[in-house]
Amino acid sequence: MNYNIYCPFCKEKLIITHQDYYESLVEHTTDSDVSLKDGYQCINHDCVSNKLTLTWVETGEIFTTFPNFPSRNINYEQLDYFINLYKVDSELYALNSWYYYYNNGCQLIKKLTINFKLLNYRFTLYPKKIGGENIKYKYKPNIFKWKLNIRKEKSYG
Repeated sequence: MNYNIYCPFCKEKLIITHQDYYESLVEHTTDSDVSLKDGYQCINHDCVSNKLTLTWVETGEIFTTFPNFPSRNINYEQLDYFINLYKVDSELYALNSWYYYYNNGCQLIKKLTINFKLLNYRFTLYPKKIGGENIKYKYKPNIFKWKLNIRKEKSYG
């Protein structure tokens, strides 16, 4: 990818500060070797992400170590606690990243999805993704193309 990613807290451009072995979600699920990735960090000293030593990789995934104990990773609940402590209401994916656009597209599709039941059938109507190469529009819902799923409900009786 060759575009800039931004801090989801202060919206400043994230800068490559180091390289490290970060295990992406794909690497975790496929049991492949962890690869060396660029670590992007916010250099705004007033930003929550800088105080929590948050690091993003190019795809938008977030990683952190506990600020006072650099060798000890903290879990999501602890990270969520610290973010709420600083009263930040934001997504954790880096802005303008793959995960950011993918997550936003999925949320929009979920909002537009229509579910209803008629007789013994359950209907789900949802918009398809726009697709294409442009990451900003690829995962957004296409309001002109919809898909209908019909499932027959099982009767237990």
